[in-house]
Amino acid sequence: MKIRTKLLLSYLIITALVIAAGATITYNSVEMAQLQNNTKQQQDINNNAFAYQKSLDQKQFGTLMYSADQVNEGVRIMVSSAETQAQSRDFLTNALASNPDLLASFNQVVSIDKNQIDPAITQISQIYSSDVNSSVKYSQIWDQMTNIMAATNTADAKLAEVRNATQTNVQNAVTESQNYANMSIIVAVGFIAALIVASVVLSFVISKRITVPL
Repeated sequence: MKIRTKLLLSYLIITALVIAAGATITYNSVEMAQLQNNTKQQQDINNNAFAYQKSLDQKQFGTLMYSADQVNEGVRIMVSSAETQAQSRDFLTNALASNPDLLASFNQVVSIDKNQIDPAITQISQIYSSDVNSSVKYSQIWDQMTNIMAATNTADAKLAEVRNATQTNVQNAVTESQNYANMSIIVAVGFIAALIVASVVLSFVISKRITVPL
């Protein structure tokens, strides 16, 4: 085989190695970028689920303050919690659209809030403003507060399902991203090693081809 042919073959081998290594590393980088975006989205879902959960607790506390004659402070807390809920609800409804199971769990939370917690708060407001004597009034208010606490605990448990699922997704994404990073390192090291071997072999073959005739 002529030297020119051997040089061309060696060049093609090295070029193929470069292309294969570059393509693999590029693919891994793209996958890692997608995983990072997914991780961020899962973290945002987790944060908003926590915010919604916290707002339910604040709504409960605000109602308790309201019924304990701290009307202005109670209303302020409930209004603030409602604003947080609205923001988190809109985000989670959109973000969970691609996950029917988690969306169903969250919709159950919204249903509990709308059909159990809010009506109980309305009842407390009506009872508080009524003319019934204090002992009856606070007994009725406490009954409604008990309903609110039970409903809030149920809603918190459903939100915990959403948060646990997103935490699991984040952990899986981090592990998968690390695997891609490790693969890129292995490919880079393997490419360098193959390049060194190819260079040594090429140098040996060419030097032998040149020196033997002499």
